[in-house]
Amino acid sequence: MKITIDDYSKLEDLINQTIEAFPGIKESYQDRQLSDERLRWDLLHLSRFNTNALYEYLNDDHIDTALRKITNTK
Repeated sequence: MKITIDDYSKLEDLINQTIEAFPGIKESYQDRQLSDERLRWDLLHLSRFNTNALYEYLNDDHIDTALRKITNTK
């Protein structure tokens, strides 16, 4: 992954906090047949993580790779 360790750690913390704040969100998305990618990006949006710094050196594919690892989704 191209994301820095510091940025990844911050992102991971906020995404995990968001998942905890919305219990059952993963199952809800599966039940509604929404994609794992949709879940990852919605979690990013809900987390209110400031992506401006990430986009200075990453693109959507790089960010999605980090989100995929954090959420353990395909």
